[in-house]
Amino acid sequence: MQKRLLIRIIFLSSLFLIDNNLYSCSNKHQQMDVNNIVIIFNGLPKKENPFIFGSGQFIENSERRVSYYDEKLIGLTIDLNKKIDTIIINPKSEYIVLYHSYNPIIKNEFLLKKGDIVNIKYFDGYPNIEITNRNTLLYDIKYDSLTRIKFNCQISSPIDRYSNPMIAFDIKKLPHKDLLNELKNKVALVEKENLKLSYQLFEMERKYLDSLLSQKLITKKVFDYYKNRNLFKNRDLDILNAKMTVIEFKDIVTNYKNETTPDNNYKLFLEKGIDKFWLSNTAKRDFKDGVNRDYEESYNSIKGIKFLNVKDKNYLLTREIDRIAKSFSNKDFLEYFARFEKDVNDTLYVNHIKNKYSLKFNDKKNETNSLVLISLDKKQITFDDLKKRHAGKLIYVDFWASWCAPCRKAMPSSIKLKDKNKDVIFVYLSMDSAIEPWQKAMIDEKINNYSESYLIVNSETSNFLKKQNVSAIPRYMIFDKKGILAFTNAPSAESKELEDTFRKLLK
Repeated sequence: MQKRLLIRIIFLSSLFLIDNNLYSCSNKHQQMDVNNIVIIFNGLPKKENPFIFGSGQFIENSERRVSYYDEKLIGLTIDLNKKIDTIIINPKSEYIVLYHSYNPIIKNEFLLKKGDIVNIKYFDGYPNIEITNRNTLLYDIKYDSLTRIKFNCQISSPIDRYSNPMIAFDIKKLPHKDLLNELKNKVALVEKENLKLSYQLFEMERKYLDSLLSQKLITKKVFDYYKNRNLFKNRDLDILNAKMTVIEFKDIVTNYKNETTPDNNYKLFLEKGIDKFWLSNTAKRDFKDGVNRDYEESYNSIKGIKFLNVKDKNYLLTREIDRIAKSFSNKDFLEYFARFEKDVNDTLYVNHIKNKYSLKFNDKKNETNSLVLISLDKKQITFDDLKKRHAGKLIYVDFWASWCAPCRKAMPSSIKLKDKNKDVIFVYLSMDSAIEPWQKAMIDEKINNYSESYLIVNSETSNFLKKQNVSAIPRYMIFDKKGILAFTNAPSAESKELEDTFRKLLK
């Protein structure tokens, strides 16, 4: 029997996500705008390949399959439920780095420039790109794929195995006499072996990059990017394995200069060093987010680090305010955001947080007398108004959230019933605390184009939710044709009883 291991692979997890610079492509003149980057997807596979290892064990990717790194933020998301073949990016900086994963382990990085028109074609699901508006050298667009072949890393590299040691062995082949200790020992052995191999690979890659430049197989700008990536991934390992002192770290950060290309690898290095040398003694909090730190204390500590330049400090403070938004009360977040606006003199970061957590700034957030809803296109409506709009119809309400596994498990059944029962209005009300996870979950569950799907603005203060004790989800309700609550705890869409209930109420 196959064992399924779901491992969350996070590409640049501490960076931030925006989607407001993406447009569908229909105007040829717009495509040629030198301030934009046009990306054309030819035959984009609907599903990403899983990463298979061991005896049928595999990893699925829960993160964005295609993304880009601009000067400060990660953005681009491809909605695989829509037939999108072309997008236009309006980048903030001269260059962006496009990330395209083949599976949860293998991803390619491409350095793109303003004005580029990019064709991406797929061979067995593997992305191959061509830049059509300017001349490029072979390794400008095929560096990752050709280097993987050069160093025999087509399946996984030493750094992949060091970072995710479970992919390097078959768990079924362990003795299973004391599995926890067996796993611990095997993981330690894999890490030790692949740490050494990783350092060797970094050295070989540096020499290889130099040879490509001397042979004029890669342009200087692209060479600089990959050389920089190699350097900081190497230094990341130094930090993780106590091979770097705080003095060395400060010296690198103080003298680092990069004005032209995205510096995402440097930023990850910066985060690792600050976390280890300055924030490792921060008070622990049980947020269950993998970090579990007092982010208010972290924010204050970062603000007091004197050797950081303004750009780096702004980036780190934005990371902490993002974590405060996710982990602390709305009141605490708003208090810290007021400080953040003064501390970070960068409108891009400030507006990013405002947009990402717009729900927290909503003036209806503390409304008590009505249940306030917001649609995907940012239009607000109360639940009472929604009932009036569907007067004379049966309304089935599904309270759910992106993080609720049982809610999402029931969603396919709900969609089937919705399509089958045209006399019943299905209303999906999300209890998510932020817009972004709700949007992504709607895409995944194929209800992003359904008009009666909303995010609850005032889920913490609504008297209706308190009166009906909507504290646990999934939760379902049915309102009859007069708008009266007929079932406060209605059957789920997976229940055989639900359709019978509809028939009785529709008589």
